[in-house]
Amino acid sequence: MMARLHGLFRGAFAPESWVLSQSYYYGGVGDGARAEVIDGTPIDLADELDEIAIGKSNGSSQANGGAHRSSEPEAPIEDIVAALEMIPNPDLPWDGEGGWNYVAMATWRASGGSEEGLTAFVDWSCKSRKFDAAETEFRWRHYADSPPNELSFGTLVFLARKADPNWTPPSRRLRPDVATIKISGGHRPEAVAAGMDALVAAGAETYRRDKQLVYVVRLPAKASDGRQILIPGVARVETPHLLHLIGKAANCIRFDGRRKDWVTIDVPTEIATTIAAIPNEWRFAAIAGIVGTPTLRPDDTLLTVPGYDPATGYVLFEPPPMPSIPPMPTRQDAEAALRHCGVCWQNFRLTTMPAGLSRSRLS
Repeated sequence: MMARLHGLFRGAFAPESWVLSQSYYYGGVGDGARAEVIDGTPIDLADELDEIAIGKSNGSSQANGGAHRSSEPEAPIEDIVAALEMIPNPDLPWDGEGGWNYVAMATWRASGGSEEGLTAFVDWSCKSRKFDAAETEFRWRHYADSPPNELSFGTLVFLARKADPNWTPPSRRLRPDVATIKISGGHRPEAVAAGMDALVAAGAETYRRDKQLVYVVRLPAKASDGRQILIPGVARVETPHLLHLIGKAANCIRFDGRRKDWVTIDVPTEIATTIAAIPNEWRFAAIAGIVGTPTLRPDDTLLTVPGYDPATGYVLFEPPPMPSIPPMPTRQDAEAALRHCGVCWQNFRLTTMPAGLSRSRLS
């Protein structure tokens, strides 16, 4: 949270601002103190500020408040490349805010000094007539000895938005092929319903079993000969898993008062926990069991398509490769199959032989 505020004020806060349980005083002696309540989104809910967050000046804090090592990337390389593409480089001076070295250090910190980060910075540097490939790589390698700690991916976002105030990192842009959930005060039921609709529309492999949301998972087991194998089983969908599924199925947006526009955010945890807690409103299919090979339904039709089968409630999970089976097998198909399996039937004890067949015909 402090990193978000630090980025919002462009690195203006001193390191002691990160001290936990620190006491602060305000107001004047004898004149009383004045406090105002200001409407708006609490900073801990303003996920969009992660784009410009700057950690503690010694590099020990990143956007989420956890420990950050300078060799760890702060943003996806696609976001870094997109920001550099937006930032102009009209033969910039070496130093100073917005200068070549300034952008280089921000890129190094944002990418964790990776080779992908170097490639992106070289491409940006090529925009200038002063580009020197050897000097560019030398400076990049040098930053590892004295890592930049007051610049970050948020710096690149700030510079990109100087060129285009509406610029947004690609990872924060709306995906046109999925649903969009609007998060606003007093409308959680609508957001929860939209989350469930998105999961169903996306075909998320989430099922109901009694009062739990479950999914099919591979579980380790031992075969009869002692080999370690994986078999299908059912596991409960935990909150992080449900957040992940909703995040893949939908965009999540909140109105940003600073930008006067809707911005993408991470799926709020409350949406996932509420979905999991209201089984009477679930629109997920009920699972009856799992099968690992094609099988017959009670009505003698074949279950051969992997996934959930609405007719039976069973999930056909990762079946092995098998010959094609006609949807309506003929007598000739059955006899051909029996002949193919003749070796197995030779030693199988039958109390009665099917009419028209004999052991000799099965071989």
